[in-house]
Amino acid sequence: MKFISSSRLKLLTCILIFVASLSVSVFAYASGNLLSWNSTSRKLLNGQAVEPPVYPVNEQGLTYGSVADAYSYETEPDLIAAVGEGGIDGYVYADDLRGPVPTSPEEVLAIMNARGEGPRTIPLYKSDGRTVIGEFLVSPGVALYEVE
Repeated sequence: MKFISSSRLKLLTCILIFVASLSVSVFAYASGNLLSWNSTSRKLLNGQAVEPPVYPVNEQGLTYGSVADAYSYETEPDLIAAVGEGGIDGYVYADDLRGPVPTSPEEVLAIMNARGEGPRTIPLYKSDGRTVIGEFLVSPGVALYEVE
């Protein structure tokens, strides 16, 4: 029985992945299903546009609703539907949910150190974005394994 060397197996695997990717790309292009994205709408190559979701607007001019139809941060509502502590239905500010967006590695470390390891709570509002009706628990991600 003849075995393939490790380096030859890696080369064959890379070639196979490249050929498979090329085949999928050609098929998707030929069938007109490739997507072109920008920050405000999603357009198909065949010219049909998928518009961003339309949300209700409150008295303060803030949009509110579910993120189920959003396909980017830009297409999410200002107030995101959430179920707070005790099963209370309400809304959380998207910016509160995501937290501060770091712009450097130093900011990432500062935010991580300030936040700590446990969950945090943010206010839960009515759709008006002013009336606080409860709290929403934001839990940190859970590691499935440790990196050595």
